[in-house]
Amino acid sequence: VPDLLDDFAPLASAMPVKGNLPAPPTTFVGRDEEVKGLAAEVVERRVVSLVGPGGVGKTRLSIEAARLLTEAFVDGVWFVELAPVGEPEAVVHAVASALSVTPAAGVELLDSIVDTLAGRRALVIMDNCEHVIGAAAKVVAELVRGAPSVSILSTSREPLGVGGERVWDVAALDTEVEAVRLFCDRAAAAVRTFEPSETDLTLIATICERLDGMPLALELAAGRVHSMSLAQLGERLADRFRLLRGPARDGSPERHRTLRATVDWSYRLLTKNERTLFDRLAVFAGSFDLHAAEVVCGTTPLDPLDVFDLVASLVDKSLVLLDRDGGRYQLLETLRQFGAEQLDGRGELQTIRDSHLEHFADSAERARHWFEGSENDRGREWFGREWNNIRSALEHAETTGAWTHANRLVRASHWYAMAGARSEHGRWAEGIARSGNADAQTFGSAALWAWFHGEYDSGHALAHQAVNAAADPHDPSAALGWFALTQVCWYSDRQHDAVTALDAARRAADPIEPFNVLIEAWVHPTVTFSPADAQPLIAAARAKIAHLGNVTLDGFMAWLSSCADHGVGDHQHELIELREAVRLGAEAKAPLIEAIAVAMLAVRSPGLSGQERGNQYRASISRLHELGIWSLLYLPITALAEWWAELGRFEPAGRIIGALGHLDPGGNNNVADARAHTAALLDAHPESAAWRTQATAMSRDDLVAYCLDHL
Repeated sequence: VPDLLDDFAPLASAMPVKGNLPAPPTTFVGRDEEVKGLAAEVVERRVVSLVGPGGVGKTRLSIEAARLLTEAFVDGVWFVELAPVGEPEAVVHAVASALSVTPAAGVELLDSIVDTLAGRRALVIMDNCEHVIGAAAKVVAELVRGAPSVSILSTSREPLGVGGERVWDVAALDTEVEAVRLFCDRAAAAVRTFEPSETDLTLIATICERLDGMPLALELAAGRVHSMSLAQLGERLADRFRLLRGPARDGSPERHRTLRATVDWSYRLLTKNERTLFDRLAVFAGSFDLHAAEVVCGTTPLDPLDVFDLVASLVDKSLVLLDRDGGRYQLLETLRQFGAEQLDGRGELQTIRDSHLEHFADSAERARHWFEGSENDRGREWFGREWNNIRSALEHAETTGAWTHANRLVRASHWYAMAGARSEHGRWAEGIARSGNADAQTFGSAALWAWFHGEYDSGHALAHQAVNAAADPHDPSAALGWFALTQVCWYSDRQHDAVTALDAARRAADPIEPFNVLIEAWVHPTVTFSPADAQPLIAAARAKIAHLGNVTLDGFMAWLSSCADHGVGDHQHELIELREAVRLGAEAKAPLIEAIAVAMLAVRSPGLSGQERGNQYRASISRLHELGIWSLLYLPITALAEWWAELGRFEPAGRIIGALGHLDPGGNNNVADARAHTAALLDAHPESAAWRTQATAMSRDDLVAYCLDHL
């Protein structure tokens, strides 16, 4: 036929892929950039070892990277599964079987493998090498020597230790994104109709975080959604080793079907001393440093001098994580739970936790002197790093009745917790107080937290207990109780009692302790009665601590100075001090100082536009609510009601005043004038009484939500 093509090019067809790379049954989720980076690394280097704990996804990552390299390795990608290999001598046979290499007569099998691969461009994946690490390393070394065109990609809990090896640490998935994606993908495979809501996604993110972002644990957990709700799943993670089991009928190896088997696979490869240390390290909550490990764990049969080498070995085996920048160590939560079970089974859990408690009580007292003195940054960093361990130590102290250590920990961490608005410290102090085993300073700490939370009656009772628990009302241990009594009395309209208590607090305060300048210089009551006296008091206190360079103390003093300036009407300098308090609070990572100063700026900054003032109120109310500082939160809320009343927005102003009359009936002397002024403005409106009455049903959270919704 004219013009019809009768000459055709060869048909395009895929070249048959050489090798035996397995085809995974599930989709690959996340690690996109990591896969590309690993593939590029394998092309450039002869030996790359993926190292990480069991269940982190090393095998799957190696397969996904290898799938990108089938064209680069024209003689095939070969996968050698070593997990079933029971003896080191069998490693070379497993490699030969995977490569279909038959030994020649009179030739060693390993030599036959090398001869077969010599001159070929191939990639060999040696998977799960940890239990036969020496034999696997020997095979790899021979391949590197005798087959220069062959590359090796290994997966193991620890490096092979061969020349030219590039170690690639495989971390857990990002719990905010990748881990959630993986969980949802596997849950959808288990339940076809699985479509998570926003609430579900929040629960899933929590589950992912508690499971350390470990892919195997996430897959096992996601497989449970067909039989339980997400909330039930989250509740049962405390017993994760019983919960996270896969079906035996799927043909997968045991170590991939249960979380316990995965961990036990690595644990059984440890020496006796490595197991002992691993189990003992489970008492640490969060991270720990080498010194703590030596002190807490270096007892018979271990020696403190051996702990470093043992920790290093556990790091090499991916059972302990090392933060190389911070020089701190950590166990994943799953591994920590496993170790704690082993420790308890050996009857050592109580003893090692006692050692942990004593160590952190001693260390917290040292850190207190740093934080409260000239090494404020050092102390703040220590408390921040060790807060999880302090929490764990206190829980153990309360459980076992070690009240002396419990009081030491609360006392040492008091001002750090206050500046950082770590309200759980208040729960610790209050718990010890309820047990009847608190000392004077713990009672005082609990009273001060009760004031922060707006619980004035409770704070009043606790403050009196603090004073009564001291050896003498003028003893330094009573100072915190007197100081707390000052606050709860002032904020519950008992001015005379407040001034009396403040005077007692100043007499009791130990002048050697730097933070007692806060007690000596506290000016809230004196602003009302003799504001002119407040400024020289502040100046003297500042001079006393100037040499310390303590940013936290300086931030508190800037805030107190603003209060004194307000009392004498020096509003220009008041704003300067408040802005300085915001700056110092941020620098000191002290949200209490920062939040209070922002609230004061919202109330007292003149010349703001309506939008700017609204933004200031929103920021201060949101932050104080987040921190749970109710006694101070009422200040910007009251000011907001007054502002709205002045603008003619009578209904929201009336509802706020009505709610405050119910929630803060003492009147809070710092806001009494503003409330009276707002009430006077509202009295002219006929519906004012009804709005106020209706608002008495509001809870604290309702009140905050109402304010924010109407801003």
